[in-house]
Amino acid sequence: MQKDLIKIRPINNPSRWRRCAAHLINAHVKLDACAYFTETIPKFIQNAGSIDGAIVCAKLVSKIHDLAQDNEDPKIICQVDFENAFQSPNRQLCTNDTILGVATREYDEGNVKSGDILPHLPALKSFFPYLRSMGDVASRNRYTDHEGTTHHIQGKRGGIQGDPMEMTRFCLTTHQIWGRVMSRHLTTLCTAYADDAYLMGQIQPTLQALADTVRSFRQDADLEVCLAKCTIYMPGIQIERAQNLIRECIDADMSGKLETLRPMLAQSLDVIQVNGLCLVGTPVGPKDNVREYVRNKCGTICKDIDQMRVCADPLIKYQLLKFCMNTRLSFLSRNVIPDNRQYGNRLR
Repeated sequence: MQKDLIKIRPINNPSRWRRCAAHLINAHVKLDACAYFTETIPKFIQNAGSIDGAIVCAKLVSKIHDLAQDNEDPKIICQVDFENAFQSPNRQLCTNDTILGVATREYDEGNVKSGDILPHLPALKSFFPYLRSMGDVASRNRYTDHEGTTHHIQGKRGGIQGDPMEMTRFCLTTHQIWGRVMSRHLTTLCTAYADDAYLMGQIQPTLQALADTVRSFRQDADLEVCLAKCTIYMPGIQIERAQNLIRECIDADMSGKLETLRPMLAQSLDVIQVNGLCLVGTPVGPKDNVREYVRNKCGTICKDIDQMRVCADPLIKYQLLKFCMNTRLSFLSRNVIPDNRQYGNRLR
């Protein structure tokens, strides 16, 4: 269940034979996919196919964050949030066109015609019969709610988040769309880890790229960008000025393309931020903000451990600690750079 306790977000494992086949296929194309995701689009890197991809993604954004800020024309980092990303794409695109590399309908407002060649991963084409057999029928997803009742949901779009092949297929589906978007916004940088994407640059061109992202993914893949969950981070700027700069940029746009972003100006959504940003689980920004994030994360984990007392099975407790709580803190330990200056001063 999602946070609203109404919508369903299936994250599950398919049958054992399907997981085995998907894992072998994914291992076979892994190196080709890594090169394809990181080298084929100028100023865009998809890190999901790389070793420690989340860490690489966070470090790339951190490098842009640490550059000197221009107070007259500040840089911004737009965190893009897709709604139910893995379960939403049109299967005609993610199962057929993306794998075979040939468009069966128009994309990009008619700039891509039916029959045109699409960017694709040649190493995956030989496995198209398997992918078609998995994607041409509705999956039957089963889950048990908090009351122990079992439900069945027909999956007719996207894929199953949890399938070993799904991360690669989702990234392939979105990669060509990112390519078309970035080709129109040459001064904007972008990096992503699967569905977590970050657009970086000066205010006006980056907002134009964000608006283009909203339109392109909606029209070409039926993927919706959830504007209420996106973040526009403007480091080193006062919050009132940051809000005014974003509003003035939208108001001054004569093309009207930025109007789709106007809902982000609502102060109740807190979309515009100046005090820090969380990048795929890694906080960046002022030191106090980073410390507070780590403190809150540790506090949450302590509460989770305390709630585990109701579990009588020691093996289940151990596995939860090892694979859930421990991995979160280990990830933070590898990515959050400690502030050692205070200790250095003591040694002088």
